Amino acid sequence: MTTVELPRYQHVIDGRRVEAASGQRYDSVDPYLGAPWASAADGDAADVDLAVAAARRALGGPWGQLTGFGRAALMRRLSPPCSPGSSRR
Repeated sequence: MTTVELPRYQHVIDGRRVEAASGQRYDSVDPYLGAPWASAADGDAADVDLAVAAARRALGGPWGQLTGFGRAALMRRLSPPCSPGSSRR
């Protein structure tokens, strides 16, 4: 039997990719196939606290000075399409 290495996803907190503070992970299961397709960091309250603190710091800088419309426009401009067949609006 061949073992397949699953893609590993981390949290992105304060602009950095990080593992869960607990070090725990879980396998995400494809509902159609019923088989794991990825391994993800399994966050808990400690990770939420780190993410909230990072978000509050970000609001003190240029990001916080933008309006909601300005943030949305910037995110649309900076993000690539989700898939090759998607359209940009």
